[in-house]
Amino acid sequence: MTATIRKTAGFVLAGSLVMMTWSNCVWSRVKGSPEAVAAAQGLLAAVGGEATWRKARTLYLQERLFLPDGEVGTVETWQDIGSLDWRRITRSPSGHLEEVIEGNAGWVVRDGVREQYPAGIVHRKRLLLAREPYAIFHRIAGTDETLTVEIGEHGRLEIYDRRMRLLCWFKLDGAGQPIAWGRWTDADVTLRLYGPLIEFGGLRLPRWGTSPDGTTRFERLTARLVDEPITLSDARGGAENPVTPP
Repeated sequence: MTATIRKTAGFVLAGSLVMMTWSNCVWSRVKGSPEAVAAAQGLLAAVGGEATWRKARTLYLQERLFLPDGEVGTVETWQDIGSLDWRRITRSPSGHLEEVIEGNAGWVVRDGVREQYPAGIVHRKRLLLAREPYAIFHRIAGTDETLTVEIGEHGRLEIYDRRMRLLCWFKLDGAGQPIAWGRWTDADVTLRLYGPLIEFGGLRLPRWGTSPDGTTRFERLTARLVDEPITLSDARGGAENPVTPP
């Protein structure tokens, strides 16, 4: 009996050591100060968990958009958070807009009229997509060795690329939940303030967001993650051929 207990205890201890080693291995690839790495862990736990974002491939969002002119529209977004392929459809009383980024190509459909994006616009949009919170969650959870996390001004969690260029930052509350986010490129600065988190299946994302001046406001209606790549072939025909949400 004593031998059995010792053997069982040994298995438990060994299993614990394996789990500790695996966990340390996962987070050892995320460079940064211990405080920043802990903050990144807390952020991932708050928005759905490391495992959820690591295995995810495609994100589907549906949001209500409050426009500066007083109109209220809806936005549907399909985003491959690994490859950064992306499709967004915006519907409002005054028009219908569809945008697609697929590989090195991209186009926009305005009220049924399609226009190809120049290479410079596609490149810029891909830079912005790479700095979106969802792509950053996926990269951190996937132990991206090119990222560094640090605690910056006003306690912000800052995310840097391999050349130590600031990609974006998060302001977190005491529970590790995001209450603000900012994104930088050479030609663009985006700031969002977030409302409380709401659960969508295994995800927890802000219920609403707004720019500091209130000109860009959204209310999140639906969010889903799936582990399959996005398919944009149906989008080539334009806005008349909507993709079924995953």
